[in-house]
Amino acid sequence: MGRQKAVIKARREAKRVLRRDSRSHKQREEESVTSLVQMGGVEAIGMARDSRDTSPVKARNEAQAHYLNAIDSKQLIFATGEAGCGKTWISAAKAQKH
Repeated sequence: MGRQKAVIKARREAKRVLRRDSRSHKQREEESVTSLVQMGGVEAIGMARDSRDTSPVKARNEAQAHYLNAIDSKQLIFATGEAGCGKTWISAAKAQKH
């Protein structure tokens, strides 16, 4: 499946989840709530470095801060955004720390 098709499929699924949740009006515990994070307007992360960077993962903008907070507090997260905005890099860096 191509990258564009995967994004379209993920967005459709996210919309379906939102519609289903808005109809049910059930309160859910904070830990099990799905977090939908829209990341956009972010400059590219950059090229890989030759040496390891052991500094903590820091948000470069408000959307990334929201994404980092969601990773720490939620079980399931859908992140969408432009290529190069940090979705994969942040999730991989956070996974490596745990």
